Amino acid sequence: MSIRIVRLGTPRSPGEGLRVGTVRRPPRGVPKSEFASQDWYDVWYPNLAPSTETMKLGQAAQTPAEWNVFMRKYKAEMAEADASRSLDLLAALSHQTALAVGCYCEDESHCHRSLLRGLLAERMGRDPLSLRFEAGPQGKPFVHGAPRFNVAHSGTQALIALADPAVGLEVGVDIEHRSEDIDIEGLGELVFTPAERAALRLADDRLAAFYLRWTGKEAVLKAIGVGITEHLQSLDIAAGTGAAIDIVMRVPAWQAVRAIRLDAPAGYAAALAWHPAS
Repeated sequence: MSIRIVRLGTPRSPGEGLRVGTVRRPPRGVPKSEFASQDWYDVWYPNLAPSTETMKLGQAAQTPAEWNVFMRKYKAEMAEADASRSLDLLAALSHQTALAVGCYCEDESHCHRSLLRGLLAERMGRDPLSLRFEAGPQGKPFVHGAPRFNVAHSGTQALIALADPAVGLEVGVDIEHRSEDIDIEGLGELVFTPAERAALRLADDRLAAFYLRWTGKEAVLKAIGVGITEHLQSLDIAAGTGAAIDIVMRVPAWQAVRAIRLDAPAGYAAALAWHPAS
């Protein structure tokens, strides 16, 4: 697998994988639901973009000396703990899946992504074992010294959650392509509790209700780090107020878990769950 450096908004290459936008702002005039379909990005990750002050230095640079000032400041920002761990995490993930990282600038040689290319190349050159994947109490993997993370993909979309290490959270995500002809009754018998099946039968939009429960349940169990199949009956999922997902948990040790619905591209449903890291 690999990391490609791309210009956001350009057509995707075959096998490019998840496109990550390391930019300070979303594309102007583009609906959020169309960021991925218009080839801007699948995940917005401004953590690896220059600060506003540093970005202005790069945009104003007219001479090699001025560009060198920008380079030094941006590399210093990327050497800070959170950014450095994020770079380590992308490098580690690239050994498992294809990724692309980019910015809007037309000229890569006058853009921070040219520096990202070098920073990631340094990490990609490391022995992957030096990044130290470890396992939590329930066997959930994490990268030593990097933010806790979770990954999901379905159809043409992917979703990555990165936890703020200062907060100390475990995270779980799920994204699912919404199939209009899914067997709601048949699958519901397999994966939902009696209370969830009863709520599905009364829902005005049964398809939306099905995928809310499915993505919410997967995200919660992935955040906890336990096997999904074995624990589907351990919790009830229902729509809460706004984006919140209500959880009725039958395992006392899991009561701290929280979850929300995420905005997803057309035809998809997604959820995020979290709880304090042990």
